[in-house]
Amino acid sequence: MTDTELKDELDEPFLRKQWVIQRVGWGVMLFIILLALVGVLGTSPGASTIASRDVGDAHYEVEHSRFSRYQLLDRMHVRVDAPGATGEELKIAFSNEWAENNNVRSSTPEADGGGMGSHGATYTFQVEDWSQPLVVAFEYEPRKAFRNPGTMTITAGASAPVSLPIDAWVYP
Repeated sequence: MTDTELKDELDEPFLRKQWVIQRVGWGVMLFIILLALVGVLGTSPGASTIASRDVGDAHYEVEHSRFSRYQLLDRMHVRVDAPGATGEELKIAFSNEWAENNNVRSSTPEADGGGMGSHGATYTFQVEDWSQPLVVAFEYEPRKAFRNPGTMTITAGASAPVSLPIDAWVYP
């Protein structure tokens, strides 16, 4: 068979369509891989976000998931480094909007007090030594799907309250 006979047998329009379909398939697979790396499809380095604020020599930080699942337990970590704070109490308050859409199951260490109020949920922790950074982990369950906005207000002793955003996207 000669080259011209072979070229005559090839269906070039079909081959072009097949090539386009392959490239589109590769693009879709690459898009899914990128979504997975960002954290949309589960746990990954890009799945969590950190909101932080420095006030004087104090550092406040909250790390939480960007993407959660409806009624599936998730964790949030609050770090407070306030070496100059006075007083014996750390207060962590969730905005009313966030508290209505999420059910806090537990905190580690366990909260010494707090409860629901007109402005949201407040948790208090006794602090003996402000020279060491404090870390509090909250385990919570999202009760509302889709956008889940809110704020967290942290008060270290007698210091002024500091607010941090805790927005997330909750998959149904």
